[in-house]
Amino acid sequence: MTAEAFCGNCGSKLDSGSRFCTDCGSPVLDKQPYLEHPPQSAPRPLDPRSSSSSVVGTPYPSERLALFESRKKSAGVAIVLSFLLLGLGQVYVGRWARAAGFWVLALILLITIVGILLIPVLVIASMIDANSLAKQYNAELMRGLK
Repeated sequence: MTAEAFCGNCGSKLDSGSRFCTDCGSPVLDKQPYLEHPPQSAPRPLDPRSSSSSVVGTPYPSERLALFESRKKSAGVAIVLSFLLLGLGQVYVGRWARAAGFWVLALILLITIVGILLIPVLVIASMIDANSLAKQYNAELMRGLK
């Protein structure tokens, strides 16, 4: 009869032969003793389905990673959206005011004949800006989750 094993980090029951805890993602070391009961002082993992549990600030890396993956913004999507419609990449990242700035600038350029030639430059600038905004957003999101 084999003894049940519990994670030394969160106290969850481990599957036999698993190398990582399915709840908190901590590695299960070969030298880690198998416990017959979970440690009493170990924190229990948060239930991700519960609306009252806050994943931000949790010590469990798998939950932080899942939260980051669900909220991150793709720089590629932001670039393509800005190419398709000026300022749409900025809207995707949540920067409505900056998108409105691009729209106002485009309207001003459309009024002038010489400005019409500068619209492609404005679209390229919008694509570059959307790329940097998405990367900045993701960096701030990751800092907030640490």
